[in-house]
Amino acid sequence: THTRATHERAVGRRAGRNAAALGKARAPSSAAARDELSRIDRLLARDSGERPAVLRREMERALQDNFGLFKNETGMRAGLDAIVALRERYANVYAQDKGSIFNHDLVRILQLGCMLDVAWMCAHASIPRRESRGGHYRTDFERLDNGRFLKHSMLRRGPGGEMNLSYQDVTIEDIQPQAEVKY
Repeated sequence: THTRATHERAVGRRAGRNAAALGKARAPSSAAARDELSRIDRLLARDSGERPAVLRREMERALQDNFGLFKNETGMRAGLDAIVALRERYANVYAQDKGSIFNHDLVRILQLGCMLDVAWMCAHASIPRRESRGGHYRTDFERLDNGRFLKHSMLRRGPGGEMNLSYQDVTIEDIQPQAEVKY
């Protein structure tokens, strides 16, 4: 029979081989794999809590209202607060489907967790960018600031879950950036 553990080992093996082919891979610890399986088992054992569809709709609303094309610091801080609250509520999410094969409810829950993490990181990177560039138009900072923000925003999660924001210089190969873009 094909058990969940057998399938997960096969998927993990393929992922590990692909990561190793990139040259920067290190093997995950078996403790990390056990921790993740334990987290999924605890999630499936819950009989009540938050439904993922409700949290996803609220996340979408927070992002649309506060991180759309036109944004400002006040709105983005409110949006970040909403995302933080949703991440806290995510700790109580539960799956109605308790099955271990083709469990779409579980998949949606895991995807939502990743989306909340990405939303959180995007919010953390957007707020300090006091400029307008491309789809990041700030009504409180309407001009480009190549001197300070012609950089890639790099976010890394620290060991305690905190976000560490740093910047990496952009490599200009052919076309020099404009000093101003008219919208």
